Parts: sequence; structure tokens; C-alpha cells
Amino acid sequence: MKFNRMLAATLLCASVAAAAEEVILAAEGRSDYVIALPAAATPQEEFAALEVQRTLAAVSGATLPVLPEEAVGAAPYISVGATKFLAGRLGDAEFEMPDEDSAALAQDGDRIYLWGGGRRGVIHAAGLFCDDVLERVCAAPETEYVTSRDTVRVELPFLVSTPAFPEIRDVMTMTALNPGWALANRAEPLFANLPEELGGTRIHYAPAWHVHSYDLIVPESEFEARPECFALGADGRRMRRQRCSSSPEFRRRAVEFALAKLRENPAVNHVLIAMSDNYDVCHCAGCRETGVGRAHYDLVNLAARAIRDEFPAGRIGTLAYNAAGMPPEGWRPEPNLTIWLATDCVPDMERHIPAEQNAAFKARMEAWRGLAPKLHIWDYHVTF
Repeated sequence: MKFNRMLAATLLCASVAAAAEEVILAAEGRSDYVIALPAAATPQEEFAALEVQRTLAAVSGATLPVLPEEAVGAAPYISVGATKFLAGRLGDAEFEMPDEDSAALAQDGDRIYLWGGGRRGVIHAAGLFCDDVLERVCAAPETEYVTSRDTVRVELPFLVSTPAFPEIRDVMTMTALNPGWALANRAEPLFANLPEELGGTRIHYAPAWHVHSYDLIVPESEFEARPECFALGADGRRMRRQRCSSSPEFRRRAVEFALAKLRENPAVNHVLIAMSDNYDVCHCAGCRETGVGRAHYDLVNLAARAIRDEFPAGRIGTLAYNAAGMPPEGWRPEPNLTIWLATDCVPDMERHIPAEQNAAFKARMEAWRGLAPKLHIWDYHVTF
């Protein structure tokens, strides 16, 4: 039997399922199954196998041995990662994951297969198995909920799941800074310090812990010396709390800022340029002519073009947030611009989210989908 190879896209993941026969994975605290790992297992594969072992033990009371593939013998198995058993099921043609974080689950008779892309795909596959099949809930660090069962029955469809949109979900809570919670919930908080051996963090950005970098490009201390860089209020007076995105001097300083951050630290691959964190907007002639959002996005495009030759792998990032929440009509991002789509248009997690505010964020997401070359979700439920 060869696995059926299909792929279907939805808004936030791609998945497809095919029928399988039910098997008993564990009963009355015992199991005939083992967990099989490749002979030269990666840290990601070892981590995934232990997640499956630990969760199944919590659910059933049965602790499956984790064995290298050559020690499995005739036992039924849960194959984790790129084992020889998986290669035999896939045939000669390699099954290429759509993304390095894509996850796949399949069943062939009494044999179960969990695998994925080369970065964290197999960890995500183990997470899908633990959450969707074994019904684990990772609510908080060291706080998981499972339902004990005398008999664990599995009827596993063929499933491929990939983060087709967006690239990264950065959950902005103190809970999400815990690497274990982040891995279990398939999130990638930029401040979580995810272990390099488990895929690390793709984004290394500057300025660290300061996303609203307009305040750093021209600090408030320069208000008297550089008034043209500061937003013009409706009353005709300059405002200290916001900057003027259309100011030629401010744009020049933004380009200098981006280049300096990339030159300072070779590990940095993203420089964030985002408006100050308030609702003030500039009323100067330049910003009124294009609109505040367009003035900002023209600025970040300018910075993206400026870094391209010297730093071909570098990117400019910016927040789709507040006055810059929606893309301007007719505007197109540079290929090396990353949009961080913030959930600031919905209330915090402590409150009910009205349907009309859900609709507002959905409209933003759909507006950016397909337009942004890279899109990150900044899940803006701040709890610190």
C-alpha cells in the first residue's frame, strides 16, 4: 500500500485526509506498540518521540518503548521521522513536504507514521497526533489536560498540514515565552529562545524588544533640533509622540538606521521599522496627500530597497497596526519586506470578542494575503 499524496489549501493550513482502519493502540494500561526512530535520529525526531510516549502514557497508562528502527522487529510501531519504514511506504519517490515546518500523519494497517519537514515538521506531526488524536490540551507551561481511557483506539487519516499562511504566528504573551508551550502549540514567539537543536528561531531582528522603532530612528530628544521629523498635529503644532513618515530627513534617518542595525550584528536578518505606539497621525501636506498609511509603507519600501544590495538576505519588517493596519490601495511591497499583521483590532483575551471585531481582523488578513511576500501574525494579547 502506498500513501495517497494530495494537498489542499485553506486560509491558515493545508490538509487532506483519507480513510483508515481502526486499531487499538493501548488497552488496560498495556500496549504491543513501540515507537520507532531512525538509526541516526535528529534532536527533533527524538523530541517528537518522547512527546508521543509521554502523552500516550498519560492517556492510557502504557509507556511505549522508544527504539531505534533496527531493534523494532515484528512489533507494531509508531514510526517517528525519516525511518526506513517510512521510506518503504513512500516508495522510491521522495515525499517532499511543502514547507520545512509541514507535518504529516498516516496509517497503514496497524502501523502509524509521523513525519514532516526538516526544521520542526516532525515535532508538529507529534503535536498533531497528541492534540487531535490523543486529545491533549496544552493550556500553559507544565499544565496539560488529557482524558484517561482504558482503551485507546486510533483511526488515523492521511493528513498533511502546512503553515501556508502565515509564515509565523508570534504569540505575544508571557505564557508563549516558554519554549515547551510554544513548540506544543506550533507558535514561534520571537522572544522564546527556542533551542537551535529543535529548529531555533528563523527571525533575528533589531532593535531587540522594541518594535515601535520610529522612537529610535529620531528620538524625542531631537524634537527641538529636528522638528520636521515629528508629526504635525491638526492644530499646526509638531507632536513629540509620533513621527512624520513623509519627511525626507526622517526617511533618510530610517535608511541609515536599518543599515546600521544590519552592520552591527551579522546574526540580525530583520530590521523593524514601525510607527510609534499611539493613535497620533501626521497632518502635514505630504502625509495628507498620500494618506498616513501610504506614507509609512512608502518609507519601509524605501528602506527595503536600500538594504538589498549590501544585505541580500536581510529584510525590513513593519507592523500592520493602528493607522497602518490595511495595505494602501495600489501599493505593492518590496520582495524583502515582511509584514507583521497585529491583532490590535480585537480585544484582549480576557474578554468576549465581538463578531464585528473578528470581521475587522479577517478583512485585514484577507487584504494582506497574497500581497505580502512574507506575512507574520503578531498575536497581540499582551499579558505583562
